[in-house]
Amino acid sequence: QTYQIYRDLPESITDGSNVLNLSSTDPDPTLRTIALTEAYLRGGFRNQAMRFTAFVMQARDMNISQILLPSIRWGDRDAWRAVPHEELFDVEHWNTYYPRLPRLVTYDPKQHYQWDA
Repeated sequence: QTYQIYRDLPESITDGSNVLNLSSTDPDPTLRTIALTEAYLRGGFRNQAMRFTAFVMQARDMNISQILLPSIRWGDRDAWRAVPHEELFDVEHWNTYYPRLPRLVTYDPKQHYQWDA
């Protein structure tokens, strides 16, 4: 399978049959997706931010264009619970930086069948 890297940032990308809205969280089945397997990011907020940054850099180094959004959870040290990434950050705004940053996408059971939510 081939992967195309887009260099400019149009409002949408078309391959002739599909139009990809860059700010959308809908996964594109033609792009590879990576998921974080930890229950949640551990440590204080700054350490969690560093771990998230390293994870994004790893995805870029591996030419992976999508990160599975439900797999990104931040740790709340006081309540010992996982906080979904989209409760803390503007995901649609993040996705406008694609392809410079991997898109954050929602779970699709057909595409992400190997991820156990």
